Amino acid sequence: MKKSSSQISITELANKAGVSRRIFYRHFKSKEDILIYQLSKISNEYYHRLVNAHLLDTYIIAEIFFTACYNHLSFLKALHKQKLMFFLFYEINKLLPLLHKNVVTKEFDEKFQNNIAYVISFQAGGFWSILNHRIENEANISPKEIAKILSDINLQLI
Repeated sequence: MKKSSSQISITELANKAGVSRRIFYRHFKSKEDILIYQLSKISNEYYHRLVNAHLLDTYIIAEIFFTACYNHLSFLKALHKQKLMFFLFYEINKLLPLLHKNVVTKEFDEKFQNNIAYVISFQAGGFWSILNHRIENEANISPKEIAKILSDINLQLI
């Protein structure tokens, strides 16, 4: 039987990583810091792919998000099992203002100028729920398939 995250000691983590406790504490203050570090890699992957995309629409944004998550699916499943997925939500939400600043078009800003925070939260919440649904139900659906579904839904909302 595998241990829950709260039952795993720093010594066990350090031993598994092949480092001393001293080295561990030189880089991290807690077990949660390790999770945040790993999750920041996922959120940064998402951010950099979005910023480097030439054309952004619902399909592309969704495909980039779900591809970044699927590249780390076994890690995310373990987080979900330990009820620690909120760490990912926190990391992604930290990026949203930066994404808005660097990715959102002027036309989009003008259309939703007074409600942009709601639009961003709406989209982030939907992505979050779909990712959790995919993990909970072991759904075998690709990022491209999810992107297509979300793109179709978005067209109906507009």
